[in-house]
Amino acid sequence: MSIDIINVFMKTPRSTAKQETRSALIQAALQLFNEEGFDSPSLDAICAKAGFTRGAFYVHFKDRDDLVAAAMGESLQGLLKRVIDENPEAEASLLRTVVHYINETLLPRAAREEKSGPRFHQFLEACHRSSKVRGIFKETIGEAIRRIDVSVKSGQKYGGIREDIESDDISAVLVLMALGALVAVDVGLDMKLEETRNAALQLFQPPR
Repeated sequence: MSIDIINVFMKTPRSTAKQETRSALIQAALQLFNEEGFDSPSLDAICAKAGFTRGAFYVHFKDRDDLVAAAMGESLQGLLKRVIDENPEAEASLLRTVVHYINETLLPRAAREEKSGPRFHQFLEACHRSSKVRGIFKETIGEAIRRIDVSVKSGQKYGGIREDIESDDISAVLVLMALGALVAVDVGLDMKLEETRNAALQLFQPPR
């Protein structure tokens, strides 16, 4: 164990140090998954990247699949936080949400230049391989729809969002658009960001 890691344990309460160890293992796994795919990084390589032993690994995770599920869950939650507006009660919140998720999912830096996490096709690969990861993915998508629904209802209340479509249907469409955008960027399609953003906004604004 390195001197820096020993110092962390000496200066940090036990519960905090335990959480930091778990987080370090997850971040190391995400980086190696991004660089090498899911199959290549061994547990030893992940532990070495994080600066911990296999013993520390098994304190936090039952097996490699458990780590993959935790890593995918954290990465998905990070994407969700970047995409969804943190102030859903604001009148213009849905418009900001649309712009946020289009920017985050379509800009090359979000899908191609992210060095610390996997690309979107790796999420799908993990879902295919693991029912645990698939469950986390479904829960995260469900949470995204619920949180966007709050913004949609707020927009409908203030007259900024059309009311002839149910709010949960609009929310589901937005999430499906985001997922489709991630796939498009991941396979290298040339997306017209500004036109796509404007079209998405126009779809949900009341007819004038």
